[in-house]
Amino acid sequence: YFEGHLRSDFKFIKRALEDDQVVEFTSLARPGANKFYRQGVKDPEELRGGFPKSQEELFRYKAIIFGDIEAAYFTLEQLEMIELFVKNRGGGFLMLGAKNSFAEGDYWNTPIDDILPVVIDPTRKQIIKADFFNPEITAEEDLMKFQPTRAGLEHAILKLASDFGTNRDMWDQMPKLSHLSLFGGVKP
Repeated sequence: YFEGHLRSDFKFIKRALEDDQVVEFTSLARPGANKFYRQGVKDPEELRGGFPKSQEELFRYKAIIFGDIEAAYFTLEQLEMIELFVKNRGGGFLMLGAKNSFAEGDYWNTPIDDILPVVIDPTRKQIIKADFFNPEITAEEDLMKFQPTRAGLEHAILKLASDFGTNRDMWDQMPKLSHLSLFGGVKP
């Protein structure tokens, strides 16, 4: 899991994945330029210089999660390597919506764009609600709560716990969202 900066989502995702008995969780966060916060590494050299720069290093993992990290952080070779990780190795890739993800992170027309199941539409960058500029709305009121439906809570992709009640409670405890990423549609 690679996060472009430490944000509140990080601790919730980290906690959920670390508690999973099947997942071996390794995380990398960039709190500043050329500074990295690493957790779950197996040796002192793992991810020391940031995101993997070789296939050998990257292909040790089974899945990659991108948090709020912009495309400009990566070299073209790293982006191509991630594409190969998915297409050739069969690795998993998940990009979380954030202010530096998808179109906002300039992933349009990159190798990452090719592996995503949605169309990145650069014309839909940073759509901000009109209320965002209303000085009477507090920061907390401007946030959005993601509340899965009953069917959503029963779907495998939103199951954080096997017990329905526990899963619902975990979703209720999630922090509110500060950003929505908009897409051009689902790819065929």
